[in-house]
Amino acid sequence: MKWFGKSKKKGEDENLSLDNAVTQEDADLQEILSDESLLELSPEEENALKKAEIAQDAKVAAEPAATETPSEIKAEAKEASEEPEILPEKKKKKLSKGIKVAIILLIFVAFLFGGVSGFAYYITKTDTVLPNVSVEGVNVSGLSYDEAKEKLKIQGLDKIDHDSVINVKLPLEKELDITALQASANLTSESAATAAFSYGHKGNIYSNLMDYIKAKISPVNLVTDLSPSRTKLENILKPVLDELDKKLTENGMDISEKQIMIIKGAKSADFDRKLILDTLYDRFKNRDYGEYKYVPKIEGEAELNLDEIHASIYAEVKDAYYDKNTREVVKSVVGVDFDKDKALKLWNAAASGETITIDIVRTEPKVTTEEIEKSFYRDVLGTATTTLLGSSSNRINNVKLACAALNNKILYPGEQFSYNAALGKRTQERGYKYAGAYSGGEVVQEVGGGICQVSSSLYYTSLLSNLEINDRTCHHFSVAYLPPGMDATVSWGKPDFKFTNNRNFPIKIEATVNEEEKNMTINILGTNEDGTYVKVTFGTWLIYTDEEYPEVATGFKAATFRNIYDKDDKLISKTREANSTYYYHKEDIKYPEPSPSPTEAPPHPTAAPEPTVAPPTTEPEAPPEP
Repeated sequence: MKWFGKSKKKGEDENLSLDNAVTQEDADLQEILSDESLLELSPEEENALKKAEIAQDAKVAAEPAATETPSEIKAEAKEASEEPEILPEKKKKKLSKGIKVAIILLIFVAFLFGGVSGFAYYITKTDTVLPNVSVEGVNVSGLSYDEAKEKLKIQGLDKIDHDSVINVKLPLEKELDITALQASANLTSESAATAAFSYGHKGNIYSNLMDYIKAKISPVNLVTDLSPSRTKLENILKPVLDELDKKLTENGMDISEKQIMIIKGAKSADFDRKLILDTLYDRFKNRDYGEYKYVPKIEGEAELNLDEIHASIYAEVKDAYYDKNTREVVKSVVGVDFDKDKALKLWNAAASGETITIDIVRTEPKVTTEEIEKSFYRDVLGTATTTLLGSSSNRINNVKLACAALNNKILYPGEQFSYNAALGKRTQERGYKYAGAYSGGEVVQEVGGGICQVSSSLYYTSLLSNLEINDRTCHHFSVAYLPPGMDATVSWGKPDFKFTNNRNFPIKIEATVNEEEKNMTINILGTNEDGTYVKVTFGTWLIYTDEEYPEVATGFKAATFRNIYDKDDKLISKTREANSTYYYHKEDIKYPEPSPSPTEAPPHPTAAPEPTVAPPTTEPEAPPEP
């Protein structure tokens, strides 16, 4: 028993020295932990660490002490009543100083680990981006997800890479530019903000703590991962590859407007579509923009038949023109050809699998289909505006109806126009009214009175348009709204006014009435091919038809001339177009008074030809004859 007591005393001494050693180690650890230069924490981080330590202590204190079961208590009592068994004395093992220090350090580390774990948990649960974190060069540290997204949007992150392009070069000199936006490989403020917030939050608490420490040591700039759409890339590539595949499979040749491209020796070509798609996907994902050239696997041999190729594309250049018989535009043809000798030299010099390019020579026609079609009714060939001042409302009504019947009337080349056929019979049922007219050398009220002003204006415009006049009759009396020799009277049945479109293109009549300005206008639209134009002139002289008074003028005659000029204002021809005879009204004839010297009636305008630019604006004393 003494040995036990001695041993126990010795153990107490050893424990005392061990306690002193532990105390020294603890002091050293405290000194290390008190060094702020080793671990600098913000006030918030210190508070979090303290809270974590307190939580760990509370956890340890809350663990229940070990309790004995009833069977264990009985077993102990039985052992106490029995004689103690005398066993051989065994020497008690002593713990070394190092082991005791290690145990104490492990206990300390356990407490420290609990604090670190709590701090890591705190970092994981924060709702802001970690310190010193940027995305694509934009600092978003300390911001919430929404704040980071808004800042990144303001900084224009949504537009980064939109216009970045991969230029895909394919056989037969086909090129395809695909932008990052088309491939949905563009950056967004949402994806960038998600990447920033995920850093230090998406892993476990310890990996998040390591992210935090990395950001504390050195700023972190995140480059977000772009994920292009395979479906969009495939949709962009498919039609181009389908077209190429078909051409290369059929004959290894592609013919465009300007070139013929042939792969020498290529009877077929195999496109590895998956390789192309995967390559483009990876390059967009890694922002590897620029040129991407793909060369397919070429198989087989193709022969060159230049004569067959030439025959398949050759075309003789032809100008468009208007066919009078069919009344249709014959379309123009672009000339297409290539130099066969030069093409053969290129083919012989090329290596197998190489693409040769044969230039196509295209000759544009002098007159294209579009030019012909646009020239229809392009030019005002002739125009005449005559006054309606002094006309009654009934007369203006009749003029309006006649203009409506003519307006937008089209005459094709060689087609003849009839005024009576165009208007039809003038009846009250068709809206015509009574108005002043010439009939049988008298002024009368007649249904349709006034329509001769429209026929006369159309005749004058036809002369200016250089059209062929077939049937025209002048009035019995002269009219005031046009110069002499430029009028045309009509009546149902006869007389009629007719002319033919003798030009190479269709013409269109425009006939309108301006009631505010009290006038009417006739235009003839067509195609002026050579720039020529017409001036109409006239000359007049008196006539004497009264046998009793042969010296008294009873009217006058007029000669009408068509003068054609070229585009340089040079007179090409002058033709006497028509002769017209006009009579004075009886009340206007100046017969001599019964006196020795009877006087002659006042002379009419001289017979000298004078060019007429615009019709007079005065109305005759009596309404004109229709």
